[in-house]
Amino acid sequence: MTCLKRLALNDLPFMTDSPAKPSYPASDPYGHITEALVMGDSFQGARDLFLAWVLRLPENTSPNQAADQLLEDLREPIAEAEARGTSADLMELIAMVREARDKPVIRPQRRGRSKRHERP
Repeated sequence: MTCLKRLALNDLPFMTDSPAKPSYPASDPYGHITEALVMGDSFQGARDLFLAWVLRLPENTSPNQAADQLLEDLREPIAEAEARGTSADLMELIAMVREARDKPVIRPQRRGRSKRHERP
């Protein structure tokens, strides 16, 4: 009986065929921005999605360079979204990526008193 069950399970397509994973550009490895563009008007949550994208950038990757590459990789889908007049959230997301490309990176500064101002 167990052999019949095993044979029947192996004949089912979902058990043998693995689903094709979508391929995303290297600048959007988890597909956050790409999927938002696909969703179009139903997309909501631009700030949350942008933050998720930035936090998942590799450690030594500049947000400026990553945003520039992302805009280059997704140039056609972004142009299509803008041409069809998509949702305000999606337009806000695109604007945030452009702003990340154009703004200088601010390096964290040390807080508190410097050593030269310490009391003896």
